[in-house]
Amino acid sequence: MVAIPLSIRKLDDEHRLVTAVASVVTKADGTPITDAHDEIIRIAELEKAFIEAFASGGSDKGGEMHETDGGADIVQHFTFSRAERIALGFGPGPELGIVKIHVTDDELWKRVKAGELPELSIQGTAVPVAA
Repeated sequence: MVAIPLSIRKLDDEHRLVTAVASVVTKADGTPITDAHDEIIRIAELEKAFIEAFASGGSDKGGEMHETDGGADIVQHFTFSRAERIALGFGPGPELGIVKIHVTDDELWKRVKAGELPELSIQGTAVPVAA
């Protein structure tokens, strides 16, 4: 298993936006990453999950540790495949999913800014398939 902290990388104080990596599925050399559940997610499946979750009106609301609904909204999300990285001139690198979150709750925003909540977590469900 490879542990990769999904730290918040950018804060936009004016708009209360948090930009962060939500999931990393391969290393920079293209080697798949095994997650905490001993599973591998392919970039195509991550992209499909992002599209289906939000296009179908899925939950884009969040809060602290999946326990509260509200306080934050996912306002942008995208995946970045190896092929896309190369086509856009970034060169090879890790395949990943990125989210931008608008924090609407005053107390939650204060805690994010203070560094009390330096990472994020996304949740979802999946049906494992044999490789």
